[in-house]
Amino acid sequence: MPALDKLLQLVAAFDVLLNPVISQTCVYWLSDGRPSDPTVRGVGDTAALAPLVASRMAELIDASRSPVSMSCIGLGSDEDFAVLHEMADCVPGGRGSFHALSQLNEAAITATLTTFSSSLLTSRLASIRVDDHIKRRERPVTVRIGLAVENATFQLFPAAKVFFPPDAGDFDSPMTELGSYAIEVSTDALAKGGERNVFHMRFCEPAPDFSHAKDRWVVKENRRVEESTQRELEFHRTSLVTQKTAEALAERFNERAVELGLEGLPRIAFMTCCFVTVQRETG
Repeated sequence: MPALDKLLQLVAAFDVLLNPVISQTCVYWLSDGRPSDPTVRGVGDTAALAPLVASRMAELIDASRSPVSMSCIGLGSDEDFAVLHEMADCVPGGRGSFHALSQLNEAAITATLTTFSSSLLTSRLASIRVDDHIKRRERPVTVRIGLAVENATFQLFPAAKVFFPPDAGDFDSPMTELGSYAIEVSTDALAKGGERNVFHMRFCEPAPDFSHAKDRWVVKENRRVEESTQRELEFHRTSLVTQKTAEALAERFNERAVELGLEGLPRIAFMTCCFVTVQRETG
């Protein structure tokens, strides 16, 4: 219950900042099926827990302008998940669901959470289409999921150009060139998302103000080949400005949380992002 109470405070404070058309709130409830939250009848009172959850979720749905749902995740293979089933069923509007997770390892948990995020992934994958019938050509790449940097083979690019994006919300200004640096990029990708391939990267020399030599970075390339260099640059520039904007919103969130006295709330932070161009040999 304390987590739902905290979420209600956050929605009350920040819902006005969200776009109700594209944002949504999903509550993930991970449990072994044995309630430990105190109720009006004491800890472990399974009969009282579901009505409490239903009440809190109804408040949350009423307080939010965007869709709200709850996914109950049962951890373990031999547990009794009757309470989790009841909690999922009691969420108003049929917005609750139950999923059993019998294998407690990183891969299984990742797969389960990915399933819950399928609607978001679908919307991102839609961006690969030029129209309803034609897909842009994908870049050839070898993907080794979870490739550790220690096991990666790197290619040297001695004169990579590094740019910083415009300020938050500035989708019109060009990026600022910082200079040329020697970098190394893994020959194989460690992941592939809906829009980008992900590689290990490191600077071979210090990059003033934002990186030391051998700092670990990741670089993301467009999964698809754009029709022109300008379209390619615009793809990355727009994405970087979007991230800078999200960083600014996160800072507003952090400041507002302090003002509201929300103690113990993790601070949201974004890593430094930049745009890098390299010259690849052809043929």
